[in-house]
Amino acid sequence: MKRKILALVLAVMFLVGATSIPASAVNNEDTNFEIHMSSPGAVASTTYAPRVKEDTSSSYINYRTRVGGAAASGPYQFEAQIWGYYSAQGAFTDCTTTVYETNLQRSKAIITYGTEGLVRQDVYEKYRDGAHAQIYGAMISESGIAKGCWSPDSINYGYSYYNYVIG
Repeated sequence: MKRKILALVLAVMFLVGATSIPASAVNNEDTNFEIHMSSPGAVASTTYAPRVKEDTSSSYINYRTRVGGAAASGPYQFEAQIWGYYSAQGAFTDCTTTVYETNLQRSKAIITYGTEGLVRQDVYEKYRDGAHAQIYGAMISESGIAKGCWSPDSINYGYSYYNYVIG
């Protein structure tokens, strides 16, 4: 009887440990972003540091609130891009507009104030271990400083995608 109870306790401990691994295996903790956008067509990066990209998941953007609960602020809309680099090289490249190793284009990821969702990008696919991601933004119709929060990796809780593959 004691062996059965011990086996049951060990099985439960194993299951609890195994189910918590995926949530902690990705870099999905939110950090704030501030993107200063002043001219149409120009792409600007956030004033915060790049983040490590640990898996192939989409990046999460929250343009509703910031870390700590303050409201997001800025232009009504902006175009988001996720750029990546390999830590040993350091040159950022756009990993959002084209699907890695194909000629397929993605639609623009238009972020609207008051929303949160996912941006498809290929930072990890392109750079693997040592990959870093950074959120960039481009002005659509009004200049300003977009302030929200994001994470390079995500756990999809049913969020919509801001961009998609075109044809």
